[in-house]
Amino acid sequence: MSIKTSIKMSIKMSINKIIFAGFAMLVSFSALAFGTVEPWSILIFEVLAAALFLVWLISLVVTRSAEIRIPALFWPLLVYTILGILQMLSAGQPDLLAGVITVSPSIDAHATQGVIMVLITLLAIILLTGAITASEQNLNLGIILLSCYGFGLALFALIQHFGWNGRFYWLRAQELSNSIPFGPFANRNHFAGYMELLLPWPLVAILDNNRRREFKLFYASSAVWIGLAAVWTQSRGGIISLLTEVVVLALLAQHINRDQQHQSSSSGIRRFWQYFALAIVLAVIIAGTFWLGNEQLISRLTPASGSSSPVTVDDPQKKFSSSRGLFWKAAWNTFIMHPVTGAGLGSFQVAFQLYSPQPGPDPTVAHAHNDYLQVLADSGIIGAICLLWAVVVLVRNWRRGLLSLSASERACALAGCAVMSGLMVHSIFDFNLQLPSHSLLFVIFGSIEAAKQ
Repeated sequence: MSIKTSIKMSIKMSINKIIFAGFAMLVSFSALAFGTVEPWSILIFEVLAAALFLVWLISLVVTRSAEIRIPALFWPLLVYTILGILQMLSAGQPDLLAGVITVSPSIDAHATQGVIMVLITLLAIILLTGAITASEQNLNLGIILLSCYGFGLALFALIQHFGWNGRFYWLRAQELSNSIPFGPFANRNHFAGYMELLLPWPLVAILDNNRRREFKLFYASSAVWIGLAAVWTQSRGGIISLLTEVVVLALLAQHINRDQQHQSSSSGIRRFWQYFALAIVLAVIIAGTFWLGNEQLISRLTPASGSSSPVTVDDPQKKFSSSRGLFWKAAWNTFIMHPVTGAGLGSFQVAFQLYSPQPGPDPTVAHAHNDYLQVLADSGIIGAICLLWAVVVLVRNWRRGLLSLSASERACALAGCAVMSGLMVHSIFDFNLQLPSHSLLFVIFGSIEAAKQ
């Protein structure tokens, strides 16, 4: 190897380390900054991502590298972003696209512009993921860091919950009176959704026979604390989604050690211990939940048992129809009025005022509390096609990952399958993927295997 080539390789490795460290900082910031939903945090989020992307572009120029991996998830997200841009342009200059393409103008161009900026940032993140996940070492390190990160965040959230003084980090006062906070998130359902993104990684590490046994106890501890924190949010959608992830892991666990199954006659015993490990983690989570206290959780998950006042059968229906049911109707009505290209990305707050069948409990509601209906309302049939396209891409890539010869790729694919399954269930009840903190992690996970094909 020539000196010139050696220098280029050294520069490339250094740049990849910088980007990897930047990813860790960006992921941590996006969650700790209350999910990155405020203007100041969104700006910092976009600037940090832009800085990492610029570093990567400079490395391509310096090393004169023509190799650019474009994960398949990039394309449906790009089409979705272009749709948003066309909606915004149609809103600002209705005659600009006349005779070229028919796109319903956004009913809230300012909100659409904000969503477009986040989507462009996520597109850059996908390209960066394709650049840094070509290394087996980076994939293994990612699993370790995600397990550590989930452990730390879950532990902090529980400590803050039991020492809650009405302030995030015991410093900033809670500003929203209509939501219950948990961890760094103003809504406990969003914290549960974030834990869904992190739980499969330590569980996959437990199932992987290629990982050192002395670290398995740490991975188990991480999974337990993540599960405890998620359950303690009392998010019913979150708990159902966590159980979905565990079921998916159990069903696909045989793939993670497929390279050893033909070498050992004790593969059945190994599989038993895999299922036993999952059962032990679940048992500890349940036991820990009851040890911490179970009255509020049981009352949350069951119909008002022990209540002094009678509860009619119609009460749950009335509660649903005045909250999520009302939001869903407004989203569906918005889709009916704008069926092809939607009312505009991020425009649900305005759409709710226009198309809701009755006034809601909160006039500032900005999300449909159902990711599927929100996609239909925001982007119509075109957006739904992009969503279906993305799901097909992810399923195909993770299926290939499960059949890969690389243990790290199989582990990432298995975790990715569990994450997608959990979020697809939770998306029926909430809007986790509308938060930059959640969508950031999801596009990173969705680009890992795609980048390795």
